[in-house]
Amino acid sequence: MRVVWWGNDKRTELTQEALDSFSASHPGAAIAPEPTEWGGYWDRLATQVAAQDAPDLIQMDEKYLLEYARRGALADLAAVDTTAFAPGTVELGEADGTLYAINAGTIAPVLMANPELFDQAGVPLPDDATWTWDDLKRLAITLTTNLPAGSYGLTDFSGRDAAFRVWVRQNGVETFTDGQLGFGPEVAASFFAMAKDLMDSGATPPASQSTEDVSAPVAQRLFSTGLTAMAIYSSNQITAFDAATGKDLRLLRLPSRDGTPAGARLAYQASMYWCVMSQAKNPERAVQLASYLVNDEAAGRILLTERGVPANTQVLAAIQNDLSASDKKAIAYLDSLEPHLAPTPPLTPQGASSFEDVLIRHGQDVLFGRATPQAAGESFVNEMRTAIG
Repeated sequence: MRVVWWGNDKRTELTQEALDSFSASHPGAAIAPEPTEWGGYWDRLATQVAAQDAPDLIQMDEKYLLEYARRGALADLAAVDTTAFAPGTVELGEADGTLYAINAGTIAPVLMANPELFDQAGVPLPDDATWTWDDLKRLAITLTTNLPAGSYGLTDFSGRDAAFRVWVRQNGVETFTDGQLGFGPEVAASFFAMAKDLMDSGATPPASQSTEDVSAPVAQRLFSTGLTAMAIYSSNQITAFDAATGKDLRLLRLPSRDGTPAGARLAYQASMYWCVMSQAKNPERAVQLASYLVNDEAAGRILLTERGVPANTQVLAAIQNDLSASDKKAIAYLDSLEPHLAPTPPLTPQGASSFEDVLIRHGQDVLFGRATPQAAGESFVNEMRTAIG
């Protein structure tokens, strides 16, 4: 079997160990690993599929799942046992009513807070079950005022995909609906207007700093270096930011418009998936391997939370003693969302894989004053509608 994935050296090391474990317990299972980096991964996979030379098992990203499923490139994974998966984690891999992808790690949008900076500013941490976006603005302004010059309450999130999609859902629509853009210019404009207002009020840094922060390594980001007290990221990133800051960061729900936990409209996401290709030379064995990677405790003890929190609750229970403090915070955060989870959002359609890059560009235009929020909202929507076709 050929197995492909993207990731750093640590992911490759752990994945190879898990593959070796599968081979050891399944005589005759020969595996050819093909690890690579994100850059070029999708061009390479598309070329392989077109040449009828697709791998057997692949790591999949949400941005491309619907596209590959509707091209007939993915196999049905109904045979994989998902009965032990946590509520809201199986359907993340469904497209058009068929399970084409198995959740390799669960994450959710999160607002990280640095409690040391809150203490320094003499400001208590917020009640994340009841706060609103206006509360966030007031809190961030107070933090900026009380912290040393050059520090800010909040990292700009005008180009943060996770924040934007939550904002869209809180406006009563979806980012995508029936394979098309699900929101109009007014929703995008309101998001850009909020980001601009936060910057103008001093809650977030100037545009020049925020623009550099988007592409900076984790260790050099404003939040990591203690120059902002709060930032919106994904829950699986807590390990990296705990390490970068050297602090015991707090994980909070994003604000809502109505001050309720359900109103935050948060949903689980898959950090990535495992998919079996329809061209697989040995589809039965590939399905067996996919199941092993997400359901077997031996694999779980090797992989831990490298790809996110395991969706299988039995595997998660089995690895508790091996988890770091950061891992446990991420798990507790995800557990806290479960009573108020919003429905799983529709998948990203073909042509929209550049969504965050386009969002960043238009958000920066607003921050620098090159476009009004209204103009940026219209341009963003028109550009994405053209890309989707």
